[in-house]
Amino acid sequence: MLGYGMIFVLLLLLAFLILLAAIGIYVYRDAKDRQMNALLWTLVAVVAPFLTGFIVYLIVRGAHPNLRCPHCGTSVTERFLVCPSCGAKLRHVCPSCSFPVEEGWKVCPRCAAQLPEDGEAITPPRQKKDRALGKILAAIILVPLVLFALNLLLVTASPFGGGEAGGVGVTTMEAGDYLQTMLNPEIESWLQESQSGAADAYALRYETGEGEERRVEYLVYVSAWAGDASFSIGQTSDFFGRYVEIDCKDNGGGSESFLIVSGNGDPLPQLRLSFGGHPVSCEVREVDFPLDPDA
Repeated sequence: MLGYGMIFVLLLLLAFLILLAAIGIYVYRDAKDRQMNALLWTLVAVVAPFLTGFIVYLIVRGAHPNLRCPHCGTSVTERFLVCPSCGAKLRHVCPSCSFPVEEGWKVCPRCAAQLPEDGEAITPPRQKKDRALGKILAAIILVPLVLFALNLLLVTASPFGGGEAGGVGVTTMEAGDYLQTMLNPEIESWLQESQSGAADAYALRYETGEGEERRVEYLVYVSAWAGDASFSIGQTSDFFGRYVEIDCKDNGGGSESFLIVSGNGDPLPQLRLSFGGHPVSCEVREVDFPLDPDA
């Protein structure tokens, strides 16, 4: 069974691939209509990171207008005097030398011949309407927003006051009592390192089982927390995973203590620690031995 995080990643990857394919198809067709190197610009738009290739293409293509014959819709350029498909005249020309001239000119700049004042009415090429670009830009903006909103809708929060709740258990135990119970020199060595370390918190993590039997155990040490410190404990979950959130209200007094967190399910819970509502960093180390003395 896929966890929320994996589902979100798959949805994000699928949306990205669809959007990238749409950009590639759009650039190829648009560049081809503008008499540009369609294959080259498609590769640039698709391969360049963070849509930089697509942005560069949108800037460069301005020098290559996408013109259409006003009579039959055939793709033409500014240099075309007539449409190659229907033969419609697209530009005024000098009657003497056939040099392209603009409406309102009196004299041909090439042969100096007088131009007729009442020339033939000609409809110039028109710019093709680009509706697809608006849709792609809208998708670039809306897809991340929709995924973010979907993630927020699926976030659930369920506070619990200790013990088992939602497949998670949290207990405290004085460090000395725990070490005497477990008799594990690796844990003793880890505690000594943690007491002199620079991180806010330290944790050992042990994972066991497969499928529905998967289980995780954490042994958490925070030097500022003592045996009678008060805690607020809760669970949250979102597309990125499931979390046990532990907030220490005050550091209390007495002997140093461990927090023992155990949980199962899919996905396995991760730790989020805070002190007075402010997150603290936690250095987590994977181990291959059990950590919960009651397991």
